[in-house]
Amino acid sequence: LRAGREARRQGRAGAEHLAERPGLRLPGRPVRVQAVDALDEGGGGDGVTLALSGPGVPGERRLTVRGLPAAYFRALADANAAFPAGIDTFLVAPDGTVAGLPRSVHLTIASTGQES
Repeated sequence: LRAGREARRQGRAGAEHLAERPGLRLPGRPVRVQAVDALDEGGGGDGVTLALSGPGVPGERRLTVRGLPAAYFRALADANAAFPAGIDTFLVAPDGTVAGLPRSVHLTIASTGQES
């Protein structure tokens, strides 16, 4: 966990760094469980606000994630651009809040707050 926070502070991301992020990976499956500091539905405040749309998402939804840099989500969007290839991602906050980002969801960065 400490190494992951250090990597976030250094702003390392990009598709080549997704594999280096601490998190649970399930062997043989493109699934990732990633710890974050907080998740807030609706957007706003500190953190990276994502605009989510696509299958299973009514209209467009916003989600603010604290604890990961915007570059992480840019890399995730790039990795998921060639659906059905991609990475299903679950973000888990310390309070038990979980957000699922399937590879089929269209993800854009709406704002970066202080987590750019």
